[in-house]
Amino acid sequence: MISLFLYYPTSFTYIFTFIVFALTIYWWNKHQREPSRLPPGPFSWPIVGSLPSIVVQLYRSGLRLPAFLQQMGRQFGPIFTVNICGVNIIVLGDYARIKEAFQHPNLSDRPTNNLGTKYVGGDGVGLSSGDIWKRQRKFTLTTFRNLGLGKASFESIMITECQELAKEITRHVNDAFSPQILFPNASANVICSFAFGRRYEYTDVEFQFLLNSIDKIDQRIREVGGLQLLLPIFKYIPTRRRQQLGKDLTELAQFVDKIVEEHKVNFDPENPKDYIDIFMKEIQSSGGLLTYGNLRGTVTGLFFAGAGTTSNTMRWAIYCMLKYPDVQMAVQAELDEVIGHERMPIMSDKDSLPFTMTTILEIHRFGSTARFGPMHVASCDVELCGYHIPKGSYLLSSLWAVHHDPNIWTDPEEFKPERFLNRDGKVTRPAEHIPFSIGRRVCPGESMAKIQIFIFFTNLLHRFTFIYPDGAEPLPNIDGAQPIPEFLATAIPRF
Repeated sequence: MISLFLYYPTSFTYIFTFIVFALTIYWWNKHQREPSRLPPGPFSWPIVGSLPSIVVQLYRSGLRLPAFLQQMGRQFGPIFTVNICGVNIIVLGDYARIKEAFQHPNLSDRPTNNLGTKYVGGDGVGLSSGDIWKRQRKFTLTTFRNLGLGKASFESIMITECQELAKEITRHVNDAFSPQILFPNASANVICSFAFGRRYEYTDVEFQFLLNSIDKIDQRIREVGGLQLLLPIFKYIPTRRRQQLGKDLTELAQFVDKIVEEHKVNFDPENPKDYIDIFMKEIQSSGGLLTYGNLRGTVTGLFFAGAGTTSNTMRWAIYCMLKYPDVQMAVQAELDEVIGHERMPIMSDKDSLPFTMTTILEIHRFGSTARFGPMHVASCDVELCGYHIPKGSYLLSSLWAVHHDPNIWTDPEEFKPERFLNRDGKVTRPAEHIPFSIGRRVCPGESMAKIQIFIFFTNLLHRFTFIYPDGAEPLPNIDGAQPIPEFLATAIPRF
């Protein structure tokens, strides 16, 4: 083809120009004959859609994407459309629209062309749709309960891991340490205990491979960009970063396969020991609906949605305690009064720790670790908020915009745990506080994450005071629209 173009450049130029002109006329006539009932949004060009104007405006504004979309919401309203290369992305920027959309049974599918499915080899509970998703979600929630979620046995796993984490921090007492390194170790080990039936020493070679794989994939996803992973057009534009991401995902899938093969050797369907065992039993009874690809996809999803989000939330927690030492002192005073120094906090203490609980709620709101909820897809044409949403449209929820909406939160850019206390000193959580999303596809690991964050946060602040290292550059002022930067902390034992 290239050689033909070199010999006949003029002919190919005419053909290319004609094709572009014909597509433009087709697009223009179609939209003139059929006025759109989509939500409003920026002007959409033929083929590329709104992409050029979005890129230019984003660059000129100097804003991060969550804040930029919030700004667009002020211009177009809390529900608006951005067309990217022929795909309509419906952006939901307030609580009411997100709630209405995500409770709709026909707005619960996931994109079918994501790289996770391609390279992991199957859809887990987070990326599946239809009957497979319904079966996996029901199974996962039931299995969480059967494995002890919310019971003392499950809490003991969290406490054990928190004690190991505290030992690691103690090794760095009075010296700077990196929360970016230690928290992923602890969070991933909780998932390993739950899914694999075992925990790893932090120095274990196999465990470090798992952590490195998760970290590399997370970095690749940020480099490539979420839309490139989802939109159909980008699968025809292979890049080195996308190819490397595919390689990393394949290696992680092979790691999970190795663990599954080890489970098969001693598998006893009458006496399942962990999540993988129970899932293998479910595969046998599903009549072919579920496969080992679904198991692989769900387990890898647990590490990203569970370990990744939880460790990032704990990083935000330490950042906020460094930035707002008065809040840290108030939490510790409450822990001392209720818990004392003879034991460590447990879940049954939470109702007696109102200020501590409001601090955790404010960390979720302020940091908004999940700035956007996972993408939804319309499985058929739907009427939503007075607009027509065509089949195949993507729906993107801006959780950050909800958590920083001045119509809901007074001074949303300030860290104020007391906003969750009522006049009687009781904890009150508004419906608009949705760090785990909302609706039919709310995060199935929400309960697990809440237990882990409470145990880790209370136990660490009970044992240590976190300060910013002497001589370090000032801790930057950031909000939830920005990724949390790498930072160091110093832990001082309290007793």
